[in-house]
Amino acid sequence: MTKEQCLLNEQENKAFELNAYKMLFENLNTQPDNTRKIPAELHHIWLTNCSNATYINNDRIQKTVENINILEQDNYNNWNVNIWSNCPDKIQSKMLSGYKVNYKNIKDLASDSDGDLGRIGYLIENQHYGMASDFLRYLIIQTQGGFYADIGFDLYRAPALDLYRYDFFANQWEDLLITNNFFAAKENFPSVAITANITRSNIDQFIQNPERYKFWDKKDLTTELTAEPINKGFYSYLLSEQSSNFIHAVIPHSKFHNGKNLVFDGRYDELDQPYQFSDGNICAADFLFIGQDELKGETWL
Repeated sequence: MTKEQCLLNEQENKAFELNAYKMLFENLNTQPDNTRKIPAELHHIWLTNCSNATYINNDRIQKTVENINILEQDNYNNWNVNIWSNCPDKIQSKMLSGYKVNYKNIKDLASDSDGDLGRIGYLIENQHYGMASDFLRYLIIQTQGGFYADIGFDLYRAPALDLYRYDFFANQWEDLLITNNFFAAKENFPSVAITANITRSNIDQFIQNPERYKFWDKKDLTTELTAEPINKGFYSYLLSEQSSNFIHAVIPHSKFHNGKNLVFDGRYDELDQPYQFSDGNICAADFLFIGQDELKGETWL
């Protein structure tokens, strides 16, 4: 099979899946609000060694261009695309020069009353870019709201009316695990705040006692201390009284999609408590298919 045939098959498969999800989505009773809940801001992160900067590779840049073109087809929102970096002046790409892309310095994210920039600086200096990136994405969405996605994310459609329907939506790996390669929330959404607090505490423990973790694999360390908290934060929030005040959705990862609506029974082993969803709260929403992390796009090098 030629490269062109493979591309055509991929496009046909996307169109088929989108149509199937659209049919399911149209049966959903969650109506869009008159005002937008989640800002139309797409956030990426790229961290590197500023003295010897590693540039975003062309595959990820090309995927970013494709995603921008998809967002421009959104009839309800005017999107801003932001790339956050510790050295934004050194990672700018000529391939994106014709597009409206904002390169933002992580130092300008917010005031540092909690010492978060110090935590992130420590992680970057010690080359724990993954941990720094995880923490940053929580802070960005908590303080500004919007849609976070790893660079290299494969966007299938623009999250258009989704920004008016939901207060939060995220990706789901297998049955229960909430992942952080893409998620969206309104500013100061409770589960993101909980996630940031858990991550902050984990990073402090790591900084104060690095010997405890010296034999850990770096990927396992990142998963445990900074990636996993979004899962804990989301389910802790679901068990709180305030969760019924918001509408949230969890999207099954497309690589595990089997054509059936997944049913979430509200049980999370670490919390060991059942949770019953009210009619307005949606979970395992197959009909909210937006894209996937096709390139497994890390946000650091």
